[in-house]
Amino acid sequence: MRRLFVALVALAVLAISLLGLVSAVTAHEKGNDPPPTKTEAVSPEPKATETHEPKGTPEPTQAKDGDGDGEHDGKDLDDDNDGVPDKHDDCEFVHDEGQLDGDDDGIGDPCDADDDNDGINDAADKDDDNDGVDDEKDDCQTEPDPGQPDGEDDKEGDACDPDDDNDKLPDVDDPNDDNDKDEDLDDADDDNDGVEDEKDADDDNDKLLDGADADDDNDGIDDADEHDEDGDGDDDEHDADDDGDGVEDGKDADDDNDGVGDKDDNCQTHPNEGQSDLDKDEAGDACDHDDDNDGLDDEHETGLGTEPGDDDTDGDHCGDHPEVLHELGSDVASDPLDPLDYHDLTGDGRVRGSDIAEVVEGYGTAEGEGNMDPVDDRDGDGQVRGPDITLVVLVYGKDCAGL
Repeated sequence: MRRLFVALVALAVLAISLLGLVSAVTAHEKGNDPPPTKTEAVSPEPKATETHEPKGTPEPTQAKDGDGDGEHDGKDLDDDNDGVPDKHDDCEFVHDEGQLDGDDDGIGDPCDADDDNDGINDAADKDDDNDGVDDEKDDCQTEPDPGQPDGEDDKEGDACDPDDDNDKLPDVDDPNDDNDKDEDLDDADDDNDGVEDEKDADDDNDKLLDGADADDDNDGIDDADEHDEDGDGDDDEHDADDDGDGVEDGKDADDDNDGVGDKDDNCQTHPNEGQSDLDKDEAGDACDHDDDNDGLDDEHETGLGTEPGDDDTDGDHCGDHPEVLHELGSDVASDPLDPLDYHDLTGDGRVRGSDIAEVVEGYGTAEGEGNMDPVDDRDGDGQVRGPDITLVVLVYGKDCAGL
């Protein structure tokens, strides 16, 4: 009887709530907007003292909401929805997940009117990356690669290709970029040209001598950012003695001196005695650029404030990646730090009838009375009432499980 009573009350409250929504819409259409409610977001105008000059200035129509996600740019941590936080993004208002910057001028290629810094605007420049190969024939127009290496013949030059060997593992996390018999750490010939790297003036065979090449091994990580365990100036991938113990890596059974032999070590160049591998991808966390395998780089997650080791930081059953990219829209599951912007109470990644039933069951309870399940309080006011039911009903059918 109690369930039936609660259901009837809930339906009545829901009807009242929906009538309220209709009234609000009617008032809006008549030009009499009611005051904003708790569930409505009021976006502040940018502060007059703002001096930040964004990379990739938006058009005038973008000034308030550059990516059209419904979130004011003054509050939006990722204005172009590319998964790279604005403060780390070299092209804030243009989607640029790969962060390519051929001339290393700090302005991402999609925003840069002169990709190769040769003084000729790209629109009039027949060779945007200044590598001696005309754009119409260049398989990577924004990154210099005069040799046009394309390991898997996919028509995307290795200099631009995030997965050189097409093995579905991004180069930055791939222990064997060229997919030969030797993993990169033990590979004496990275480009398989028959010349050992130690004697090879062009390790990746892109016709750019290593001294002038920002990424000698085409692994997507600039040489300046490569890991150097022993601090001797040679990145580990090209260092014959990674740990500086006087034993060459080829003869060293434990390259990083962490007590775990190389053949059993899931990260041979970074000491990781505990062999932590959160996402079970066989790349130890110490070497893994995406510890939780959610598609967001750990460094980017740090900038966003999300947890690199948790693919659902706010615990709302919609992962950080789809929330950062607003894949369900601008007002549903669009903040990876807000546990109340996706109303999946049962934890299956979908908003269905069972979620509505869950909050209906809790109708009338309150935190102050000690009988409320916090998950039922969808608006955070300490009690379960009609508005909580309404919030769940309004996003019925929203599915985050497959994202």
